[in-house]
Amino acid sequence: MRLCTVISLLASGCSAGFGGSVQPGPDADADADADADADADADADGDADRPGCGVCPAPGECRDGMCLEPAEGGELCEFDDECEDGELCIAGRCTPDCRIDASCGCANNDACRHGFVCQAGQCVPDEGEGACIADDECPAGDACIDGECVPPVECGVVDPNLDGTWDVASELRLREALPGWLDGFLSAVSGPFRFLAGQSDDLGLDIPIIEDLIEDAVRDWAEDNIPPWAMDLMAAIADLNDILSTMQVEHHWDLDATALDEYRGQDTWDSIAFTYRGEEVQGSPEDILGWQVESDPFDARAVCGVFYVDRHDVDAAIGAIIAWLVDTVVYIATDGEYENLAAALFQFEGWFCEGAAGAANDLSEQLDGPDVYGIVQAACDAALAEYIDRALEAINDAMLEMTILRLQGRADVVDRDTLDPGQWMGTLGGSDFTGDFVATRR
Repeated sequence: MRLCTVISLLASGCSAGFGGSVQPGPDADADADADADADADADADGDADRPGCGVCPAPGECRDGMCLEPAEGGELCEFDDECEDGELCIAGRCTPDCRIDASCGCANNDACRHGFVCQAGQCVPDEGEGACIADDECPAGDACIDGECVPPVECGVVDPNLDGTWDVASELRLREALPGWLDGFLSAVSGPFRFLAGQSDDLGLDIPIIEDLIEDAVRDWAEDNIPPWAMDLMAAIADLNDILSTMQVEHHWDLDATALDEYRGQDTWDSIAFTYRGEEVQGSPEDILGWQVESDPFDARAVCGVFYVDRHDVDAAIGAIIAWLVDTVVYIATDGEYENLAAALFQFEGWFCEGAAGAANDLSEQLDGPDVYGIVQAACDAALAEYIDRALEAINDAMLEMTILRLQGRADVVDRDTLDPGQWMGTLGGSDFTGDFVATRR
């Protein structure tokens, strides 16, 4: 039976301040020379007149150590006082003053435009050959477009009309954005699992003096009594690191031309899949979530043979998808005996603690010790209950917190029917991830 069949069982330009010039007086040359020397000294000291900005890519402007990008669609302006209260004139556009709410700079790639990534709180060109901020950083004749030097021969191409419906195959490396959540989840369930697998010497029981003896007895008992499904479940949970490395999405775009080489797009997700032990676990959004994934419309454009998809939100309920994945893996690992993680963990707690208490009590009797059955079972129940609560809490937190992912991307225009290779830059839960895609016109 292919793994995807289990889904049916689990379905539920310009700068501000460029006004008229003032002609210098007869003594102005000396002052101008002094000013030029001061500017040169400041540049030599590392942009002393712009502390804190570092590199502020055009068309951004440095204000009080903060790099501000012009607002798309802001009112045209020349000076700050032409804008509304709380706005500044940045590169000829009235732009909300991000210094008011301390939102300047960047925390992740969300705040950066195409070709730039967030490093040390500032948007800088993505690393790689040909990275740039301005044309003068490129070889003679090249243009700096979205952080990359582009030869004129490429800028001379005529991009085809890309209007229409496109099938898109994407791979999103979600693991890059989930270190905190996934590490917390794995640590929550790893205590007894790592102990029984021989990867840890601590079962987590707090019983002074005889704890080491009890743990040895429990491990000996476990080797003979742990059912195969439990071992498979432990292995499956350990596999989550690899499973979550790539989420495969089949989706399609509807692109409508709004101007020459400019488009308005709508993204629709058709299926979601992960690879588990070499096979594909797949489901539609309706099967997994009970509703369709919703994506904001996006703007896109073709420039010099490259197709750019602007940043847009996708309400994909990623936390719920991860919860579906975890429960599906549990279902598969236990051969359908348990439909979700909670059921499997509660069953594990019940039989394991009884068996562990019996093994510890037998050992105590062999050593002419007291009856420890009740003590061990109570300690085991308490420890595993804490593990289970933490694991399920991590899943619930993911479902609440990791809902919307944000994507922006670019791809080479191979021909009128093919965009390849494509690269995604995304954020989820405040952390960045990358991805790849290929798009073909229907």
